[in-house]
Amino acid sequence: MVCVSGGELRPAGRAPSPCLHIGSIELDEAVENVDARLGSPWKTVETERGRTVRVYPLHGDAEALPYLAVTIEEGRVAAIQLSGEETPDPYGFSGLRLGDPARQLKEILGPAGAKERLENTDATLLSYLPIPVSIEIANERIVSIKIWRRHS
Repeated sequence: MVCVSGGELRPAGRAPSPCLHIGSIELDEAVENVDARLGSPWKTVETERGRTVRVYPLHGDAEALPYLAVTIEEGRVAAIQLSGEETPDPYGFSGLRLGDPARQLKEILGPAGAKERLENTDATLLSYLPIPVSIEIANERIVSIKIWRRHS
């Protein structure tokens, strides 16, 4: 698997860290930094594992796609999931954006380690373990990208 920076915009003074971010949101950064860039979340969900998932719409409409779901554990970002049909700039991962063709995924990240058909959908989940990345494909297009801390 090859990871590229994708030319994504970075806040001033922050070095790029390919594979550890989606857009400007990085794994292991403080939740306060996320809110400073994205504003208040539209929705917050507490999980059984003591984590909080904060949902940030990327367009003005709170219930519309695309959105970022940011999982917080002990005040820091443990996982980031970007979901929807099309990604607004600068949101992407390793040169991939929502809506990109599935063939582009293989060109950039290589073959998936595992494939799983998701129940009650027309989507397939591709996993790249031991790299903590998974990508959902529907209608031959990327519809979700998730990254997480390895120890999460």
